[in-house]
Amino acid sequence: MRAEELTRVLRAAGALTRGEVAAVESRATTAFNSDVTRLTLTFSEDAPAQAPKHLVQKVSLKKDWATRAGATEVSFYKQAQKRRLPMIAECYLAYQEPETGRAVVLLQDLSPSHEQPVTRRSLIDGHGLPTSVRMRAIVESLADFHHAWRGRAALRTGLPEAFWLQGPTAFGRFADACRKELNSFRRTVGDRLDEADWAACESIVDSLRPVWGRWLNKRGGRVSHLVLAHGDCYLSNWLVPRPECSGSPTLIDFQHAHVDTPGEDLAFLVGTFWTEAQRATHELSTLRRYHARLDAPAYSFEALLEDYRWGLVRMLARTVWDHHNGSPEAYWRPKLRRVLGALRDHGVVYAPKLFV
Repeated sequence: MRAEELTRVLRAAGALTRGEVAAVESRATTAFNSDVTRLTLTFSEDAPAQAPKHLVQKVSLKKDWATRAGATEVSFYKQAQKRRLPMIAECYLAYQEPETGRAVVLLQDLSPSHEQPVTRRSLIDGHGLPTSVRMRAIVESLADFHHAWRGRAALRTGLPEAFWLQGPTAFGRFADACRKELNSFRRTVGDRLDEADWAACESIVDSLRPVWGRWLNKRGGRVSHLVLAHGDCYLSNWLVPRPECSGSPTLIDFQHAHVDTPGEDLAFLVGTFWTEAQRATHELSTLRRYHARLDAPAYSFEALLEDYRWGLVRMLARTVWDHHNGSPEAYWRPKLRRVLGALRDHGVVYAPKLFV
């Protein structure tokens, strides 16, 4: 964006009450799902001191899936601008070009004051546990985010709903796709996985219709227990204040935001990349902290655990899909090992009848 455009955008957003953008320095950064540019702004002398000097511009890629994801993110930020929640970065512009379908989002750049609690590489390598202070702040911020869009408030956003809320036909397509992708996964990977892991995968996929399908028929009717989920809530999609700075944890990248259970985001946050030892020490206390902070008296902790287990089941399906979609073994193998470990520990592999 040129200086003149940024002046107009910031004025319209109420972030530049006087003066103008005098100069812009831009720096492209690497991202797999959008074109991202960091902007450093210089203002005229009469501009207010609090005018935002660091911005991030996101432009969706020229691909069908990116157009859909960009539309979701634009819709989310338009609604988030009205709520001004502390875990969401300030958004100055969110729109989709009618001619090209490309989505453009202009956000506050928090990199001067915030950093990732863990990197994506650390998660994969089994070092994905932030300090206890940071983890507590992230979990409480996630609960606050869900509380702000809980129940019918989530449904009124107009954002996509999880496939399992769309009826038995959509769920059947999911179950069929899981079976097809698992068969392909087994043909390709073969004895690189041991028989115990294959048996666990087969057991869970076989239980989709008779167990989870029946459970979801009951679960879907409890609208008050639904939330607006981030949909990609890995710890690496959070930013936390640097040690020398103040502020709140911030959740980024809302291209997959949708209506779902809290267990969707908790499975990403906790159950996917934590090791067995990390889960043994921190998983239950983290889930209890989230549940207490959510402040939803009609939503029992056991109901939360059921939703979390369902989130883990879908994470297994995603991990098989990761392989199907071309992800390297260095990514999907540790993810599969830890997700299966969580599913075993929660009794989903060996006693799925518990959740009927």
